Amino acid sequence: MEIESIPVTRLQKSAAQMNAKLAMYQEMNSKVLALKTASEKLGETDLYRTMGASTADTSIFTSTADKTAAPGTHEVVVKQLGTSSVRASSGSVTYLDTTKTLDQAGYRTAPTFVNRTVGSTSGQGGAFTINGTTVDYWKTDTLDDVIARINSTVSGVTASYDSTADKLVLTRSGGGSIQISDTVGNFVVANGFANNQVGSGTLTPNTRAGKIVRADMKLSEAFTTPVGDGVMSINGVAIAVKQDETIQQLIDKINRSGANVTASFSTTENTFKLTGKNMGSTEITMGSDSSGLARADLLILDDWALHPLEGTGQHALLEVIDDRTGIRSTLVT
Repeated sequence: MEIESIPVTRLQKSAAQMNAKLAMYQEMNSKVLALKTASEKLGETDLYRTMGASTADTSIFTSTADKTAAPGTHEVVVKQLGTSSVRASSGSVTYLDTTKTLDQAGYRTAPTFVNRTVGSTSGQGGAFTINGTTVDYWKTDTLDDVIARINSTVSGVTASYDSTADKLVLTRSGGGSIQISDTVGNFVVANGFANNQVGSGTLTPNTRAGKIVRADMKLSEAFTTPVGDGVMSINGVAIAVKQDETIQQLIDKINRSGANVTASFSTTENTFKLTGKNMGSTEITMGSDSSGLARADLLILDDWALHPLEGTGQHALLEVIDDRTGIRSTLVT
């Protein structure tokens, strides 16, 4: 039986060898076809037009090039970096209220008063001199009252209040010398002057007179313009305002909201700022405000008009300007 199976075994072995050769020929045929396809691309002209681009510092600037790019070296000059929109407002407590009595005007250094009698007038007050002329003041006076008294008492010197700088300014006609000194109380020092300070032409205090606002102050304490419970709108998002919460609590509330802004408060600049989270000059819109918080004495519109306002923005701006005209200051930069 084994002798009879020998031809079958030989045939099976021969078939296996033929199948192996067939698989080898098929693999060779696939590779030849792949080579043919790749070689055909060598005849395409676009293959030799491929361009590349590189930059000296890819952390600052990256580049790409297509087949139409011309060979060469290029210098990139950045004329303006992209910034986020910023809207800033300075709370009115940082400025004196010249219409309130001196003890309620919001001085950083409180004026001092002593019991005194001048002529037929008695009460708590003090006195200072300008170029040797005595000017009396009383606890019931406002800063406007004291300014008027200076202007009617001191010859050749005009007093005024600079609401932007928050300073009492003295100007002498003809550019002559001015000296101011405390004699009773500390009115001169409370208004930011050095005692016995001397100047020529215009005498300006060394420091501003208004209080310093801190982020831990309650809204009811931080602003001369009354702030009550209410709702303010930022970019169409309603923000609840409580007069008993602190500035920092309001900042945290704004930052957690969907208004797409970051709120911050600078104790050095005494400014409350809203910064857009997106780069570019996207408008930050302040809508209705029933709390009174947005009605600050000074409103700063920073990097204004980088792009034209749309209809909604124009309307909102006109409402803001109309609400502030003749009452408060607006600075556009």
